[in-house]
Amino acid sequence: MFYRESDKREIQEWIKAAFTTAEEKFSAKILALQQEIADLRQVNLELMQEVADLKFRAENSAATSESSPESIFYLEAAGVYFPNDRAAIPAKILQAADVSDLQNFLSASDDEAGKKFQRLIENHANLANNFNVRMNLDELSDDELSEAVTAKYFKVFQQVIFDNILLAINRGLDENPVFYFEFLRRVNDYLSRCGIYTADAKSGVKVSDEDYQNMTPQIRKTADNSLDGVILEIERLPYRINYLNEFGEQKFLQYNGIMTIGKAV
Repeated sequence: MFYRESDKREIQEWIKAAFTTAEEKFSAKILALQQEIADLRQVNLELMQEVADLKFRAENSAATSESSPESIFYLEAAGVYFPNDRAAIPAKILQAADVSDLQNFLSASDDEAGKKFQRLIENHANLANNFNVRMNLDELSDDELSEAVTAKYFKVFQQVIFDNILLAINRGLDENPVFYFEFLRRVNDYLSRCGIYTADAKSGVKVSDEDYQNMTPQIRKTADNSLDGVILEIERLPYRINYLNEFGEQKFLQYNGIMTIGKAV
């Protein structure tokens, strides 16, 4: 069969147009499938987060139903952290500056809160390092080593850890339990390693004289008479550290907690 040159060009253009149309349809289909896959991945991530949250609540529901919510912050009492021993003190001080576990957890986390906490942990590590540099044991007598070093060391934890990080964790647990619970677990491990522990206190009970000694009260007005004088919430437990006084007796320093007490009106 004989084709004119114009017919050949027309056929070639038709074939080219057909291929272009097919390629465009194929590309559009690929893009649609890629978007569908991305949407499914997002749904999967959201479902995984929901499952993780449900798992967290299931694992901790028994504990929180039988005890106060602040029990997850409770740290067992420790012994004397700084003895009256010059040779043992420098290594003890360095433990406060070792925040590598906290930093590794935060840097590996995709949670936005992790970035904020990274800066706070870095600030705390700087305070600890500065304390280590400034601490001059030669200025202290043997029988005052434990008390003097402990008092200065304990202040390193107050501004960043006690006043910022622990309060932020307490407020964030309900919104994002998976991240904050894991972070709290590591903070608790770190504090225990540094010789710090908490006093025991519970919400949902009548406030006692001991509670007033250990925690700063905040008042919340309520129309429920049964909640008058009841600790409605403990925002921060009292944190302590032990030391030896000049007579070799074990004592403790305390950073007061914060509690909210109901007042019937």
